[in-house]
Amino acid sequence: ILELLQRSPEFYRFNSSNVTLFPHQERALCEAMSRTPVRVMFSDDVGLGKTIEAGASLRYGIKHLGWKKLILLVPAGLATQWMYELHEKIGVTAKRLDRESGQFVDKDGLPVGSVDSPWGDGVFVVSAHLVSRSDRFREMFRREVNSAQCLLLDEAHAARRRYDGPNRITETLLYQVLASVAHKVPNLILLTATPMQSQQTELVSLLSQLGIPRQWKDESFFAEYHELLRRQDYAPEDASTLEAGIRATKIINPHTSRF
Repeated sequence: ILELLQRSPEFYRFNSSNVTLFPHQERALCEAMSRTPVRVMFSDDVGLGKTIEAGASLRYGIKHLGWKKLILLVPAGLATQWMYELHEKIGVTAKRLDRESGQFVDKDGLPVGSVDSPWGDGVFVVSAHLVSRSDRFREMFRREVNSAQCLLLDEAHAARRRYDGPNRITETLLYQVLASVAHKVPNLILLTATPMQSQQTELVSLLSQLGIPRQWKDESFFAEYHELLRRQDYAPEDASTLEAGIRATKIINPHTSRF
């Protein structure tokens, strides 16, 4: 019984990191790790601890779900910080891809292996900019993600798909990379405080990489349903849209009637 309790996200939140989780972080962790596979987006506002939520989720996956190979795509300027947060606050050891040396390095900057050889198991922190801009590292990343159990993308709003005019859609290089691998890895974690910057297309496109019900990929349905949720009263003709939206939401999270 104790072993089963320890494997439960509800119990694990009390021993998920080297820091104490705030209540909203506990809830986020429990919600995320109660799904199989784990395909979630942490979208707390800036400063509310998305890194800790994600880190605690990674540790749970490593400890209890058999995740042996994890790849973290992060902004180049945050790679070292991610290494520190994982080691000091989460208790997870990672390797960082260092472009200059062509090596993986540990938290102290010491080389721990070549990036050209098969990466094997471990937690790998990789620059999203490097993977987006370099053909060599992009192909290397795509090769390695095929054998990974989890992919994490920080600042996921940089993977953007949007309308730039009538019938004209543009995609960032990072979005193209994400779309090419998102459904090849079983567990996907996205982090962003701004999943929608100016268009709902940006949000729907990110959610589509996680895997969403068919109805939600219809942007007109998505907009109509969420507009209805903001209203105080409903007309009889709204019933079918509300029912379809609630059914679609319950596919993602059976414990709630709202996303």
